[in-house]
Amino acid sequence: MTITQLNQKLKDNNYNLTNPRKKILAVITKKDGIFSAKQLIKQLPKIDRTSIYRTLEILEKLNIIKPVITLSGEQYFEKNETQNHHHHIICTNCHKTKCVKTEPKMTKIENFKNIQHLLILTGICKKCFAKI
Repeated sequence: MTITQLNQKLKDNNYNLTNPRKKILAVITKKDGIFSAKQLIKQLPKIDRTSIYRTLEILEKLNIIKPVITLSGEQYFEKNETQNHHHHIICTNCHKTKCVKTEPKMTKIENFKNIQHLLILTGICKKCFAKI
């Protein structure tokens, strides 16, 4: 979704389009991969934590973002866009993330529908590995 579409979706659902929300949306639209509130707080130091967490709640409620994994007590999200199936790899040191494309082969499981799965890979990124 574009920033204009996201702004409109908030308006259509009776949410005020405050300056902090505009800035949060601008950052999220540029994100490639997963992100956490902690990363947004670091990236947007002039916006208070409460505004960031509340905005993430709203965006999740409106299916703009979706939770992916909790790592070290921190919830990570990704944009809820129609994408090719993929997984994620996370650096266990700096928490840098990257999408990993996969070609899933789903097997039918008797008596189950809407089957989903989640796979998170962890490792140490090149930059962190060089510091070791």
